[in-house]
Amino acid sequence: MRYIALLLAAWSLAAISQEKSPTSTPFDPTDFKVEVEHMIPLRWSPRPVSSGYSLAISNDTVRAHLPYLGVAYIPDPDTNGLNFEKPIEQLHTSRDRRGRPVLTFACRKGIVAYFFRLTVYPNGITDIRMTPSNADAIGYEGRLEE
Repeated sequence: MRYIALLLAAWSLAAISQEKSPTSTPFDPTDFKVEVEHMIPLRWSPRPVSSGYSLAISNDTVRAHLPYLGVAYIPDPDTNGLNFEKPIEQLHTSRDRRGRPVLTFACRKGIVAYFFRLTVYPNGITDIRMTPSNADAIGYEGRLEE
């Protein structure tokens, strides 16, 4: 009896989630901005961030203003942190197996190369994974700006 009740509850929740699925957010991989809401450091617990942090792409340029919490293995003489506007190298767009847009690209600031992977969900939530060549990787979660 409990099994049937659990099965019906799961079925009704699935039906409700399908009814309320958000409409797809249009995504142009050459011109967008993500307002970052959370950071997910490699060695610490995830945490919300204050407003004003973002990652934007316009044509062939990436503008990053991101917080960072991690360990740098090779010191970078340019101490401006993750605040830069640099040309994009190796831009690649694809879709994951669920059909969500995935954007991968790299950029270089001084001696450090940054590798980005962005996954855009239908509701506009964007998952950002950044791996610098000299430090711990970090993740971010944010929203596409309309």
